[in-house]
Amino acid sequence: MKVFKIKFCALSWTMLILSLLTSTSVLAKDSDLHKSVDGYSVYLGVLPAEMIRGYPKDHTESLMHGGIPTDHRYHLTVALFDSMTGKRITDTNIQIQVLSDSGSSQWKVLEKMLIGGMQTYGNYFSMPAGNVYQIKVKIHRPASTRATTVLFSWGRS
Repeated sequence: MKVFKIKFCALSWTMLILSLLTSTSVLAKDSDLHKSVDGYSVYLGVLPAEMIRGYPKDHTESLMHGGIPTDHRYHLTVALFDSMTGKRITDTNIQIQVLSDSGSSQWKVLEKMLIGGMQTYGNYFSMPAGNVYQIKVKIHRPASTRATTVLFSWGRS
């Protein structure tokens, strides 16, 4: 599996801020973008793909997840921690299902990414304006016999 290494640029700084906000020293209570379930602290990041479109075609950000999509796309990221120890979890497989209130649904596997030397997971999703989205994060660790599912809600006007 390819791990994308992101250099520090506009997207990277945004992602680094997300990573810093989700570091062990500031683990938060449940919120719109954070949930604690089954011993996991799960942080969701939602960033417009437009933030990446200005990069050269051979730039790391331009190449990740098969290239930058063009229509209503958002880059969803997940940072995962052990709720008890605060340690980042890096040995897992994560899938996301995005369901809109208009009935559309899409499943994707998140790819491993290094942001500022810290592993997170991400991929692009089509999320047109005017919808409320249910974002279902499915976490499966290789050593576990069952998956954990975490549900987030995110609106786009």
